[in-house]
Amino acid sequence: MKNNSLEEALKEIEEERPDLKQLDDTPKKPGLFENNNRYYILKYDKEGKLYKESLSNFLFQNVRKIKLGAKEEALLVDISEGNQLRTNIIITGEMQADKKKLLIALKNNLSTVLLTCRSNTDFEQLMVYVAKQAKITVDQADYVGMFYHSPSRNYYFVILDEEEQIHYLKPSKMKESDGELVQVLGRRHLNSQTRIRNEYIENNWHDTAKTMLESLPKLFADKKALVPLAWYLAALLSDWMMEEYVTNLPILYLYGEKGAGKSTCLKILSTYFGNTKMKELAMSSTKQPIRDAMACTNAFPITTTESPNKKDSDDIANMLKILFDRSDYMRGNLFGNETYVLQAPWAMAANKRISNEAVQDRMIQLEFKPSDQSGNRELIIDIIGNKKDNGRFIAGYLQYLIKQQECWADWHASAKTYAKMASIPREAEIMLALAMGFVMMRDLQVLVGMEPYTDEVFREMMELVSSQRKENQIQPIYVEFLQFVQTYHIDPSYQQKQMSGWSSQKGFKFQQAWWLDKFEEYTQNKSTIDFDRKIILSGLKKYESIELNTSESLNGGKAKCFTINAQKLEEETEGMFPAEAWSKNALLMVEQAEEITVELELG
Repeated sequence: MKNNSLEEALKEIEEERPDLKQLDDTPKKPGLFENNNRYYILKYDKEGKLYKESLSNFLFQNVRKIKLGAKEEALLVDISEGNQLRTNIIITGEMQADKKKLLIALKNNLSTVLLTCRSNTDFEQLMVYVAKQAKITVDQADYVGMFYHSPSRNYYFVILDEEEQIHYLKPSKMKESDGELVQVLGRRHLNSQTRIRNEYIENNWHDTAKTMLESLPKLFADKKALVPLAWYLAALLSDWMMEEYVTNLPILYLYGEKGAGKSTCLKILSTYFGNTKMKELAMSSTKQPIRDAMACTNAFPITTTESPNKKDSDDIANMLKILFDRSDYMRGNLFGNETYVLQAPWAMAANKRISNEAVQDRMIQLEFKPSDQSGNRELIIDIIGNKKDNGRFIAGYLQYLIKQQECWADWHASAKTYAKMASIPREAEIMLALAMGFVMMRDLQVLVGMEPYTDEVFREMMELVSSQRKENQIQPIYVEFLQFVQTYHIDPSYQQKQMSGWSSQKGFKFQQAWWLDKFEEYTQNKSTIDFDRKIILSGLKKYESIELNTSESLNGGKAKCFTINAQKLEEETEGMFPAEAWSKNALLMVEQAEEITVELELG
């Protein structure tokens, strides 16, 4: 050995004989201890000598308490075995009391782990030892997006990367480690369509933002794409708006005939907001995937397409109402009831407008027409071709928003000036959320060195949304059905089918299924009418003058009909359906012919 200092000599011995160091780390009294990435227990044998037993081939690390519900707490740990590490594993109270259940849970995360405790007493001591290491209690969530940190009074974002790893984007003044913040666990959050690429987190994103702001207004006439862009920006702060001002983010609903560009608009926008693979959720999916997507984030937009199948429209409409209100949703499972919040910013593209009144009232419906397209096909191809690089925007912009959170209240105050044009409270709330997006857009333009849009441009966009809301909400689908029946019941081609009639007892009567089928055919080429049989029948029930599902004599036999008392309907609808517009002359002839036929048969 070289003639070195004592410290160097000891270091050299340790490197040559690491087992000596391990022996030196062994305690000199009974109890649990950690050594060489394992747990051991030191005991006395029958002769009073200390001996060591192995309890595991791994260590629990980063031990915290976590809330599983209103009352139950568990341990949240990382496990380290050799050079392998698994993070955020929940150990429930039941697992802490049962070695077999704990081992099963651990092996589900890391198959090589072993628990070598020989007795239940040793296992209990191990669990007590581990539990004492938990110095903090953290919350858990199964969604990504925006979170509030009460001790520092700061908001921060949690987002997934392309490898589905969690990233925390927080202000520099927050000194807490990621492990001390809300822990995102479960599978539901993986339904988020927003991802960031690791190499983009620190890269400059201003050029991408400028390209987005310059390109989108050119895609459609009258800068129509600015409305969806404003909505996407506001979506990022929607949870903050809800918490601080009870301002709900409306559902974004683009509709129009095929080829109008509505889906293209959403796809392009979504690439800038982290959906670089342009994923879409089909509303034709079963309800569970839709619910999971609605609960997977409170800040990052979900792009969807309308279902061609209307059989579940009532259930979907109900979920959309809950989504807008950000209400709790309770669902039963094998382990009891599970409650979670439907809260995702929801963007839909469809061929027809929504006919459900309650849902209409909670959304921005914007019609796209083929004439709206600017014909700039090369620009569209170029943007989509750069979809991966478009993701630079969201990676940088989220960090910018976090740094600017002291400005959010001022942005919201400015947004109120644009929302004053609304005439009813619900519309004011929707216009305020959209106006927030326009204010954020203007701030972004200044940041990247662009001339910001004038107040006139933003007011034009708000007027566009307001006018289309009024157009879309003029007539519910069941009103349009009644207008259709009133218009065509005197058409000779309809009369000859003998699917309508009149009697002195019931008034006007119509074969229910046949007229609904005819109305569905009529709506096929009407982009403003979204046929839904259930909603029509549900709406007709509101009128005392209309009776559904009655058995009436019609066309020589009995048929399920709906009947209308024309005079009473006029009164109920305050003249919308004048009694004189219903003609009984031709229908009476049909009725009389049926009565004569019956009399002849009886005679």
